[in-house]
Amino acid sequence: MAGHAAPWNDAEINGAYELRLALNALVIRRTERLMRLNSELERKNTDLNSFAHIASHDLKEPLRGIHHFSRFLREDHAAQLGEEGLRKVDTIANLAAHTNELISVLGRFSEIGRMEVAVREIALDPLLDEVLASLSVALRENQVEVRRPRPLPEERCDPVLVREVFANLIANAAKYNDRETKWVEVSYRDPQPEEEARGPVYYVRDNGIGIRERNLDTVFQMFRRLNKNKFGPGSGAGLAIVKTIVERHGGRVWAESQFGEGTTFYFTLR
Repeated sequence: MAGHAAPWNDAEINGAYELRLALNALVIRRTERLMRLNSELERKNTDLNSFAHIASHDLKEPLRGIHHFSRFLREDHAAQLGEEGLRKVDTIANLAAHTNELISVLGRFSEIGRMEVAVREIALDPLLDEVLASLSVALRENQVEVRRPRPLPEERCDPVLVREVFANLIANAAKYNDRETKWVEVSYRDPQPEEEARGPVYYVRDNGIGIRERNLDTVFQMFRRLNKNKFGPGSGAGLAIVKTIVERHGGRVWAESQFGEGTTFYFTLR
């Protein structure tokens, strides 16, 4: 009948069947390869976390020995060492203390990577109260005003880990600021239509030194510090920990900044 396609012949049917079998076989091979790669990645991550965990414990003992012997040298042999010798002993002790701090941070970073994320519904505003109470001495010493334009909403998250996110971001905002009048603002904005699935967008904003555009991504790298001398000691791991925690919640974190004017760190928890 006019307008009707001619029926397939046996050769066409067999060809279509063979093509379907070939496509199924290709999908199976690709799926198996992806599963192998995922398994290998999980194993490597486990090995890396185990190494970091072991190293963070095993390396601390010799560092404690270096610190103690440096103190003994200072106490028992100050006269023989002289001013220059004592200065070098103090340098050794300071380097040992700093290395110990880095190893502790590495251990914490590894621990967060292995932790189960215990998500539950919590009110974030009381959690922020606790964070600010824990930072109150540093905020007062640095004369930092904390602004809270509106109460934070309730959120499904791990309160222990999210407390660490706010603490790191607020501590950084207070630290990297050389203005006479310093402030940190902690709040959230409602999501844009394309962000609805991610929920509220939380932020920590400051009027500090800012970050150059080329460094906006690298600040989240482990042990990455852009101002090593001017603003005192630090491990440079806080933002890497923030990124790990946020991503383990299924969220994302990013920064916007105007160098010399201030920085805003945004994050979601979904």
